[in-house]
Amino acid sequence: MSDFMPGYYAIIPASVRYDDKIPAAAKLLYGEISALLNADGVCFASNAYFAELYKVSERTITAWISALKKGNYLIVQIDKDENGQIKQRRIHLTVSAVDGQPVEDFFYTHRKFFQGGIEENFQYTNISIKEIYSREDN
Repeated sequence: MSDFMPGYYAIIPASVRYDDKIPAAAKLLYGEISALLNADGVCFASNAYFAELYKVSERTITAWISALKKGNYLIVQIDKDENGQIKQRRIHLTVSAVDGQPVEDFFYTHRKFFQGGIEENFQYTNISIKEIYSREDN
């Protein structure tokens, strides 16, 4: 297996789950891609990685990705070098789990919640532990 660290949850929105033009396994692949998104909302996993994970051929993965692209559920960007060889592929989801909500707003990323330094993200208090416990007793 590869060095990818999948998230604990896979997200498959209703629009993907109930699209009868998308093969069932491609819907599962959509969920896997959602679990592999990095903080910027990009999945870098290869077809070889997915093929090994699901015990299918890379050609099958290509077909599933094509179906998801055709349904406008994801965008694939390919960077090539000067010789035309693929350097990197990036997969972006285009559908959020909540209609009308941008994908990048739906997925948790540490950057979204912690901008700047600690002072900007946390409030300090002068309340002591004794005061907290005495409040709970009331």
